[in-house]
Amino acid sequence: MDAVAVRRRSSSRRMRAVTISFPKEMNREIEAEAHRQWRPVSQIVRIAWLVARLEIRRVPSHRPGA
Repeated sequence: MDAVAVRRRSSSRRMRAVTISFPKEMNREIEAEAHRQWRPVSQIVRIAWLVARLEIRRVPSHRPGA
């Protein structure tokens, strides 16, 4: 697995680095897309999350009542 550093806001509203690991092939695809769009990898991951989060919320929880 390869790691991608992304920035996120902490409770004090400042950005801090967070490391997320992806399988190598997925990481290569993300990097290729970032290169194609001339954007940082962290921005591609952030956009992907914004697009996917509503779909992810539809997945049932494994915890009862969650």
